[in-house]
Amino acid sequence: MSIPELTTDDAAVLLRNLAETAAPATKCPQDMANRVLARGRRTRIRRRLAVAGAVTLVAGALAAGTLIGHTKYFGYYEPSDAMAPTINIGDTAVLDKTLTPQRNDVVLVTVTEGGGTFDMLKRVIGLPGDTVACPATAQDTCDGIEVNGVRITDPHLVALRTDPFPAVKIPAGRLFLVGDNRSNSSDSRNWRPLPPTPVKGVVVEIRKPDQAPQSVPGAPAHERPRNNLIDPIGPVPPAGTAAPLP
Repeated sequence: MSIPELTTDDAAVLLRNLAETAAPATKCPQDMANRVLARGRRTRIRRRLAVAGAVTLVAGALAAGTLIGHTKYFGYYEPSDAMAPTINIGDTAVLDKTLTPQRNDVVLVTVTEGGGTFDMLKRVIGLPGDTVACPATAQDTCDGIEVNGVRITDPHLVALRTDPFPAVKIPAGRLFLVGDNRSNSSDSRNWRPLPPTPVKGVVVEIRKPDQAPQSVPGAPAHERPRNNLIDPIGPVPPAGTAAPLP
């Protein structure tokens, strides 16, 4: 014979009747049924709140996940001193992947060198169609890099020594890139012939430890992210690519 399942209200009535019957012989309070019923209701409320909280957390995580790769900004940690003092080891470069690189922009590119593939931050000094050179002096040194016969100046930098190199005509779809730390940067001066330039993004902001975000010295002004909304720094790749080169 099966025993019918009692509802909470049925159980409360049964407990109330038992309490009234046992009242003369026990010290158990007669409102025990009401206490049990109230405790059951509180338990149900707590369970509902816990479920609602879990759903909210999951929904929030899913919503945050949908933003990954959908902003136009992403972050990159600088691992070398090739762009010092503009961007030092450990600084965060914030890049916009929708911009077309301009002269003096700092860009993130992927380069294959020495059997490996690396992401690097470099400054654009030559655009497609430009001629870049560092003419040798009588002492076999170079006084400064020239673009289309005009010596470039970088007032935000110091110690711009570089070895002489012959004139290079920049083909379509490529850039002439150098590090701001000219004495310790592998760049277009020694990449011959110039490799294709798959630009991942243009640096629009630099975030140094314990300092306020700043614009990029020597570069054109670009819109910077608001409310710190950028894609996470790390293994999550930015969606899409930068605008194509001219």
